[in-house]
Amino acid sequence: MLTSWRLPAKINWSLHVLGRRADGYHELRSWFVALSLCDRLVAVPGVSGPVQVTGEAAAGVPAGAANLVAAAEQSWRAAGGAAPPVRWLLEKRIPAGAGLGGGSSDAAGALRALEHHASRALGPEACAHLAAALGSDVPFFFSGADAELRGGRGEILLRRAPVPRLRVALAVPPFPVSTAAVYAAFAAGAVPGQLPADLAAESAAAAAAAALPARPAGNDLAAAAYRAFPELARFAQRLAAFAPFQLSGSGGAHFAPLPESGLDVAALRAALPPGSRVLLTELQHGPVVAAQPSA
Repeated sequence: MLTSWRLPAKINWSLHVLGRRADGYHELRSWFVALSLCDRLVAVPGVSGPVQVTGEAAAGVPAGAANLVAAAEQSWRAAGGAAPPVRWLLEKRIPAGAGLGGGSSDAAGALRALEHHASRALGPEACAHLAAALGSDVPFFFSGADAELRGGRGEILLRRAPVPRLRVALAVPPFPVSTAAVYAAFAAGAVPGQLPADLAAESAAAAAAAALPARPAGNDLAAAAYRAFPELARFAQRLAAFAPFQLSGSGGAHFAPLPESGLDVAALRAALPPGSRVLLTELQHGPVVAAQPSA
């Protein structure tokens, strides 16, 4: 019997880079918050076939074996999971290459769906390890709830906090932004950070003291993203005339809580380059549940 899964986007309410680790990755502290903007993944068991991608945000999203849904299935089966063949139908509403975690959410949803249909499941702990191997954001979508302060590359949960009732505007430029290019620009331009001598102790202290900021609290990658993509800097300048938009992740989507005075969405759309998208959504409450069966 087929199942349908609701897979949310995320924003980085804050994103701070502590420094570069010995393994080459940057140590992050970031509050992740899920949005009501979602992809939809349909799993059709008993039928094999490539991942099919449709929807308003399908442009630029690979189908077939190159999709993260297929990568998640391959990893799950290689780890010992057993389930009937599955045909995947992915309806994309989350813009790709925008720092909203759509691909990661899709991968987490595939893991959830496979566990649901399994004749031999792997269990939450093994799937959590697979999620971290698939991508830094995947663990949040696989097991997250409310807002989460995350460390490491984003795969380590430090603290959870309730989410306020809040509507937000998303502004997405008409071009993708490369995460690798942004981190390269950050590494080239940043003063090297000094990681704490005892990172585990620092993480524990941060988790104990942390609270979700009342308003978006900055993104250390923003300046690097604007250097690497001057057109993104111009995009952000246009947004600033309407509300205090902040970059999500490595970009290029920006978000802002809706002002009490409202937001002139028509004027904002008219001010942005052709092909830009402006979406109104809200913060998601309770468990992220990247994969929840629905009719």
